[in-house]
Amino acid sequence: MELTSRIYTLEMREPFVISRGVSETEDVLQVAIRHGDVIGYGEGAPDERYGETPQSSRAFAERAAELLGEDPFALEAVLGRIGELPGEMAAKCAIDGALHDLLGKLCGQPLWRMFGLDPAAIPPTSYTISIDTVEGTADRTRRAGDFRALKIKVGGPDDLERVHAVRREAPGSLIRVDANEAWTVEATRQLAPELVDLEVELIEQPLHADHPEAYEILHAMRLPIPILLDESVHTLSDVATAAGRADGINIKLTKSGGIREAHRMIHAARALGQDRVALHGHRSVGSTPRPGPSPGRTTPFSNRSPANGSAMFSRWPSRSTTSTSGASCTAAAMPRLDSFMHPSITPRPSARAAWIIRWASRMPPDLVSLMLMPSARPAAVATSLSVCTLSSSTIGTGSRIA
Repeated sequence: MELTSRIYTLEMREPFVISRGVSETEDVLQVAIRHGDVIGYGEGAPDERYGETPQSSRAFAERAAELLGEDPFALEAVLGRIGELPGEMAAKCAIDGALHDLLGKLCGQPLWRMFGLDPAAIPPTSYTISIDTVEGTADRTRRAGDFRALKIKVGGPDDLERVHAVRREAPGSLIRVDANEAWTVEATRQLAPELVDLEVELIEQPLHADHPEAYEILHAMRLPIPILLDESVHTLSDVATAAGRADGINIKLTKSGGIREAHRMIHAARALGQDRVALHGHRSVGSTPRPGPSPGRTTPFSNRSPANGSAMFSRWPSRSTTSTSGASCTAAAMPRLDSFMHPSITPRPSARAAWIIRWASRMPPDLVSLMLMPSARPAAVATSLSVCTLSSSTIGTGSRIA
């Protein structure tokens, strides 16, 4: 197998603000893995918080290329070898996604079918409201009117007033809040009853990850609203300790290293009695800003809505690139992997396959939450998929992932 990669800059539609800072662009690592005439694509978002940069992620991917071997079906062995290399989880996620995408294309099946899942349940897509003024929050909520589930970033001034503003603008929507480590035990305790009155579903990562004892204190309080851990949980080894500190976990592919590890984490969390498991995948790999249920999009085991990070981006990857070495890496025709789609939808070879992965809650011990959605763009209909599957002609040359 041959790996190529590149760094691509995604541009936000508007500044994205959380308690730790502001983002207007995001640099992501995009990977292509070729086996014969078939190419799989994957992506990861390096996080400076964990000592990752786009350059370090790309360098890791190039080193890992020597460990791929020749058998694309030997996922455990391949990812095991790569997993022994320390750090760079975003790069591992990109490689993991590309290998799963490649496997799906070689088998001519979407990944959910290969995992034996039932795509009957399709929850609504959620949208993230970043930190803003009360008026700005209300405006963002109005502009997200088509989304029936909203995640509010908190940890700035006027948190409670902002949640009130969202509830006024979206009286029938599901709402959850994410503090990104900005609150204290006392602030969380005081805000919890107010949030319950506003019918907020859960609080994500209220306290800093460096203070596990504070989470134990908070957990012992038995607050009337569930607490989920995000920054505190990275890989399988973190799941057991999380069970005594919170009511659930948010698994991020780019933080855990990809689908394989996320799968293990989900099973472990369910076995430990975690009744809320969220799964979040990175965003530009074929994601499209389209709210609401769709016949071509499935989240087989999720009864909580996935989050649509794709709606935050205004600039999308182009349809052709060159590989890291400058050599051309042209995708050949791929098998049609659209058998999961509604019969009324006619796939097109230039289609952008969407993956949005998140919020798998109260599910049976059966895997990850994978979602496919038809593109909202003209002349684009989703085809194929393993985690982020793109039709072969979506990407002309190189290590990109639409």
